[in-house]
Amino acid sequence: MDKITTGISINFYCEYPCAQCPKGNPSRCELCYQTSVERYFYESKCLAECPSRKVETANLTCTDCVSPCVTCDGSPNFCLTCIDGYYVVDGGKCREEVTWYFPFVIAAVVLFILIIISEIIHKKDSNFKESLIALWSIPEVLAWVCLNWFMWHRVASESYATSLAVIAAILYVCINTVHAIIHPRYMVPNTFDNYKLILEQYKCGTFMVRVISYVISFKFSLILVSSFFNAPPFKGSYTAMNWKQFNRFSLAFILLPYSCMMAACTVFIMTDGFWSYPGFVAAEVILLSTFVAILLAIDAISAMKCKTVGKAKTNKAIKPVMGADPYESDQSEMDLRNHVNRQAKAQRSRGIGNDFGEDDSENGSSGPHGTRGAKKTRLPRRRIDESDDDDYDQEFGDDENDSVSPLKQQTKGQRSNKRSGRRLDSSISYNSRLSAQTQLVNEEARKQIAMLEELAHQMREEKRQLQLDKERIAREK
Repeated sequence: MDKITTGISINFYCEYPCAQCPKGNPSRCELCYQTSVERYFYESKCLAECPSRKVETANLTCTDCVSPCVTCDGSPNFCLTCIDGYYVVDGGKCREEVTWYFPFVIAAVVLFILIIISEIIHKKDSNFKESLIALWSIPEVLAWVCLNWFMWHRVASESYATSLAVIAAILYVCINTVHAIIHPRYMVPNTFDNYKLILEQYKCGTFMVRVISYVISFKFSLILVSSFFNAPPFKGSYTAMNWKQFNRFSLAFILLPYSCMMAACTVFIMTDGFWSYPGFVAAEVILLSTFVAILLAIDAISAMKCKTVGKAKTNKAIKPVMGADPYESDQSEMDLRNHVNRQAKAQRSRGIGNDFGEDDSENGSSGPHGTRGAKKTRLPRRRIDESDDDDYDQEFGDDENDSVSPLKQQTKGQRSNKRSGRRLDSSISYNSRLSAQTQLVNEEARKQIAMLEELAHQMREEKRQLQLDKERIAREK
C-alpha cells in the first residue's frame, strides 16, 4: 500500500467495485477502479474478465469480436475460434469453408473442346473465333448473374463492388436492347442471301437464337455465321457493313459493362477477400469476360488497321470476283462499288446529252470504249429567240426610228409569253426525264451489285465443294 500513490481514492457512496455511480443507484457502475481485479467495464458492471465473444480493450472496456470470430484475444480481429462454416487460419483470421467447382469455367472448357472437335472434323471450315465468342457468351452471362446475387446477399449495398456490378449488368441489358432494335431492322436486310435463306428455312431454330441474342447476350448472334459443326442453320455470312455494326457493339461492351464489372470484381476481392463464394465467381467472371473481350477487340482493331468498313475474313463474297485474297481487307468491295457508281454516272451523262440533241460520242468517247480527245458533235439546234426576232423584223421592219404601233406591241407581248411558256415546258420535261433516267440507272446499279454478290457467293461455294472433293479423292486413294 505504501507504494501506491495514485488511484487510491475510494467512493464510499458506490458499492464496490464501482468507482463512480449515479445518485440513488449505488450498484450501477459508471466507472471501475483501474487497480482492482474487477476493472473491466461492461454493461454498467465491473468485471474481472470480459464475457464470451468479447475482448478487452486498452481503455478497460469489453467489445464484441469481429464476425465471424466467436472468441478473440488482444484484438477484435484476432480470432481464436470461428462460427460454423468458418475455420481459423494463420494470423488469427476466419476463412469460409468454400466448396466451389467453378462450373462456369468448366462449361466454357467443354464448349471449347466441342469447337476444337468441329474444327478437326470439318477441316477448319467452321469459324473458330465466331463459335467461341458466341458459345462462351452464355456461361459468361450466367457468371455475371451469379456474382450479382452473391454480392448482394453478402455485402448488399454496403460496398462499392455491389453498386458497380449492378451498373455493369444494367449497361449490358441496354446494349442487348439496342442490338435487338438494330439487328432486325438494319443488319438482317443488308446481309448476304444465304443468311436470309437460313432465317426462312429454319425459322424455329434461328428464332430461338435471335431471342437468346436479344435477351441474354448480343454476342450469341455470331452462332449463325460460325458454321459450327458445319450445320446448315449456322452457315450464314455477314457483309462488311454488318461487321462494322457488330464491331460497334463490341467496343461499347468493352468500354462500358466490361470495364464496370472488372472494377467491381477488383474492389470486392481487395476489400472482402478472394476466399469466398463471391470471390471465386469473381475470378470466373474475370477469366471468361477478359478472354471474350480480347477476341472482340482483335476484330475491331484489325478492322481499323486494315482501313476497312467491316470484317475481312467473312466478307469473302466480293473477293473472288476482284481476284483478291479473301483474308485481306475488304477495300476491294469499295473499289467495286466505286466502279459501278462511275459506270452509272457515265450512263447518266450520256442520257443527259441526248436530251440536248448531242450524239453518243459526247465527253470524248465514241461508244463505251471511245478514245479521249474526240471532237464533240452536236446536232443543229434552232435558237428560238433569235429566229423569232428575225422573222418578226422581216414582217414588220427593223427601223428603230419608226413608231411602234399598238398591234406590233401586242404581237411582241404574245410572242414573248409564248417563248416563256415553251422554255418552262422544256425545263419541266427535261427535269422529269432526268429524274426517270436517274432512277433507272440507280436501279440497274443495284441489280449489278446484287448479281455480283450472288455470283461471288456461288464461286466460293463451288471452290469449297471442289476442295472437299479433292480431299475425298485423296482419302479414297
